[in-house]
Amino acid sequence: AQLDVLGRADKARALRQCGETAMVWECSPCGDPHASVAVLVGCGLRVCPWCATRTAAAARARGLRAMAALPEVMRRGHSEALDAARAETRKRSEAVAYWRRKAQGSKAAYFTQQLTAATERYRAARRVEAEVASVHRWQWRLITVSPKWTPADPTEVEVEGLRRRSAELWEAWERVWGVVGAGGYAAAVAHIECSAGGHIHVHALVFGPWRDVEDMAAAAGCIVDVQKRYDGHADGGGAEASDDGGGAEASDDGGGAEASDDDGDGAIGRALRGAATEALKYALKGPGLWSEWVAGAPCEVASPRLAAAWQVACEHAQLVRRWGPMRDADREASTAAPS
Repeated sequence: AQLDVLGRADKARALRQCGETAMVWECSPCGDPHASVAVLVGCGLRVCPWCATRTAAAARARGLRAMAALPEVMRRGHSEALDAARAETRKRSEAVAYWRRKAQGSKAAYFTQQLTAATERYRAARRVEAEVASVHRWQWRLITVSPKWTPADPTEVEVEGLRRRSAELWEAWERVWGVVGAGGYAAAVAHIECSAGGHIHVHALVFGPWRDVEDMAAAAGCIVDVQKRYDGHADGGGAEASDDGGGAEASDDGGGAEASDDDGDGAIGRALRGAATEALKYALKGPGLWSEWVAGAPCEVASPRLAAAWQVACEHAQLVRRWGPMRDADREASTAAPS
């Protein structure tokens, strides 16, 4: 009904019909009239409990394939990446020498300012070069970027408010990526999600060097949480270490894709699969296909008004984005994926 209010009658109709019909087959040998049941779904809405579950499962499987392909992608590109990082360091060093010559014997503040800026860029380039050279020390981390918002303001959960907050959130994540991305050589997949209460945040699974969470928060201008880190290379081969004292696998709040070993991701450890589930789950946090809720049990869910506004706000929006070598790994995994 709220989609109708927002002028999306076609989507409202599709949502009403989604999951309403099932194909049922009986078992001839035993006579069970409901031996096999297939629910007919396909509205494709990001807020549909049926379709969102299927979309989350597909996104997770695709992400796991890309994560499994990442070590080989990075191995092939490491020499070129290191050469590029070293070239950038030389370029920045030459800039420092240039501005130092200009500043010597000159009282102009401009030259001193340029020298200071060039020196900072040189130090940053040296750090990136060192990070790329020590890629064997990199780890996976699940990073959450949570901007402040005003729940009491009704415009915050209207279509335009949600769009504005989403755009601002991606900008905040881009600034975090500037801190953790090792000059673009690290790898990341990030997903924007709306909680049942209307809080928009980003979950990002990042493979890269260690960076202090305070530096990330300062760059983002909001709360940044490093929920977990996973020791070892991109194959997830090491032991998991938790930044919050917890060792439990990420869950999906009552539904969705469960971690399994049948996604073509044999190189990915169990804990890392759980992190992928957390990073690539629903666009709108909800009950998923929690069987008790489907059967009629009560469950706390998002307001229909919020769900409809989020659906409209996300139209033509890319909710999952990739950075660095993760893009190449995703392309390779998608090409190699079975039809």
